Amino acid sequence: MRIYRQIKNHLHFARGGNEPLAGPVKILWEITHRCNSRCLNCSLWRNPSKEELKTGQAKAVIWQASRLGTMHISYSGGETMLRPDMSELISFTRRVGMKCSVNSNGTLIDNRTAMELGRVGLNAIYISLDGSTEQINDGIRVVKGSYQKALQAIEALKRARYRYGMRVFVNSTINNRNLSDLEKLAEVCRSFDLDGWTMSIVQDVESYGPSKDVLLSASEAEDFNRRLIEIKRRYPGLIPYDNEYIKTMGEYIKSPENLYRYRCVAGYSIASIMPNGDLHPCPAAFHRIGNLMQDSFRNLWFSKEAELVRKRVRCNRHPICWFDCIAPLNIMVDAARRGAWYSLIGGRTARHLWRKVVG
Repeated sequence: MRIYRQIKNHLHFARGGNEPLAGPVKILWEITHRCNSRCLNCSLWRNPSKEELKTGQAKAVIWQASRLGTMHISYSGGETMLRPDMSELISFTRRVGMKCSVNSNGTLIDNRTAMELGRVGLNAIYISLDGSTEQINDGIRVVKGSYQKALQAIEALKRARYRYGMRVFVNSTINNRNLSDLEKLAEVCRSFDLDGWTMSIVQDVESYGPSKDVLLSASEAEDFNRRLIEIKRRYPGLIPYDNEYIKTMGEYIKSPENLYRYRCVAGYSIASIMPNGDLHPCPAAFHRIGNLMQDSFRNLWFSKEAELVRKRVRCNRHPICWFDCIAPLNIMVDAARRGAWYSLIGGRTARHLWRKVVG
């Protein structure tokens, strides 16, 4: 079974292994870079990839990943719902035995689309909301009406959730435009009665190229930690992370190099696919392993180039990032290495990751 294969794979990693025994447990697939938002947190929309895998090509990659033992594909963008075949890809992902989630700004999700996503078996969807008010959210996303459309999408998805059981989250990128709004944003998220509120901080990573004007300063790190830990205390269960992840987000703002103490799972537990089929170790996209239209997933994943990437990561010769798609897993693997079994079994982060990947 895939789960036992991946447990063995990650225990091997936690004990110091560098060559994977299986494919990545999770694939982060930027299925398109086309986007109808103009966010200050990201610049992918400025130069969207002109090449995107066709439906049949994407299905071939999904099948190959399934055969390698991958358990979850997270589809993101750009705006995922600009792909007219999104429901078809979700359906195929589920048919070959993997879980899947989608990140979306919600602007293209109406009642019909929400029901279709539930019908084809989507496990979870994350709707971007970066402010408690239209003024804050739309100021960050730079498209008027984004806030209201996101709220409408959330209501539609709640109805689909009731019928099909998919999980619905709000996801926020925290920057200096919404830091002081976090308490009010938490209240808004809680009022939706969804499955939780996930988040990352805006990060100066070359592959995403955020506006320098929205980056958090080192002096704001303590304020960030204080606000989120208080929100967790006030609203138990809203944020599906333990305090360690929240504190390390604050640490990233102040001294990112300190986080090299966590061995990164990029290129081992995680892989990232670009719209044109380029395979990278993670969304930071610091090293191209190859292209999935030119070689198979298996050949690339166990190639000399992938081995070079893993050696580079092992020696901390990679850019540090702390996105929520990878950082919590870094923390969990470090807990396994230290034998901190409560973090692995009883922690909130562990439960969130387990349900996301296993169901």
